Amino acid sequence: MAPRTATEASSLVRTITQMKKKRQELLEAIATIDSTFSQLGISVDQPTRRPGRPAGSGRGPGRPKGSTSRGSKGTRKRFSVSGEARLVQLVKKMGKPNAADLNRQWKTDGRGGKADNALSKLVKIGKLKRVKVKGERGSRYVTA
Repeated sequence: MAPRTATEASSLVRTITQMKKKRQELLEAIATIDSTFSQLGISVDQPTRRPGRPAGSGRGPGRPKGSTSRGSKGTRKRFSVSGEARLVQLVKKMGKPNAADLNRQWKTDGRGGKADNALSKLVKIGKLKRVKVKGERGSRYVTA
């Protein structure tokens, strides 16, 4: 944005001159401080870490959301039977398993996370029923 009047231009020149003068004073003060420190044997290193995330730890510009420079955590696994179908198979095979039994088998199958979300979905769509057991914490599952 260009100055509109001569007074604005002269005011801008004056401000810039003052800032240059102040900068030079500060540089001289820093030089004096550095020489005093060197006489006293004090080393003044630049900070090793700047505020914020370390460089290269997050996704860079132009990278799709969710990708990082650290590489992927692993490839997504593929199974011949879907998780929901596997849970229905397990319930038929095991009789009346509880969620802990199904989660344990889920892990031994090499699946990630827990089976809880898939169990809830199967109950909601009516493929499994949740049966309360008296004197026992939690529920057991049976096929609908």
